[in-house]
Amino acid sequence: MTTTLGGYPYRLTPFKMLEMYLSLFTQNKNLHLGVTQKGDTYQPWNYDSTWVSVDAYQNFLQQNAIIGMQNVISGASGTARKLQGLKTQFPGYYFYAKTGTINEQTAKGRSSRRLIVIVSNKDLVNTTFDSNTKVYGWFFAVDNTGDFDWNLLQEIIKTSMNATSFKYYFTR
Repeated sequence: MTTTLGGYPYRLTPFKMLEMYLSLFTQNKNLHLGVTQKGDTYQPWNYDSTWVSVDAYQNFLQQNAIIGMQNVISGASGTARKLQGLKTQFPGYYFYAKTGTINEQTAKGRSSRRLIVIVSNKDLVNTTFDSNTKVYGWFFAVDNTGDFDWNLLQEIIKTSMNATSFKYYFTR
């Protein structure tokens, strides 16, 4: 994946991109994805001294980035509103998403769509980030100008959330 910052592209794998979003949602700078169990300890993000307090930073993050990602699914004009049914099917979980379109040079003028979906055990718009915050995420990509197969994405998410390992993660 290529992301840009002021016109300078950075190459990031979907795995790393998902890891960065999960770190944002937990405010855990020690979060690292892996395929085996590990004992990473929770390490809160450091906040710049220009923020008067940690609470001021978290409030800004919640009222701007997190609520925006909540509205991607639950808002009337959200770009992933076709996933709204998940909230009804899985009460007690909170859903957030970020969509994006990238016109990559290798796509020969065709756009690539990206979608990150995050589920949490907490309403991250109205709670304090701490070590008890659990999140799970999916990264989807479609490399053409068409839309996502929203039914397929919902099935993937539902199958994951009904898995024993998913339930164990959120209840341990």
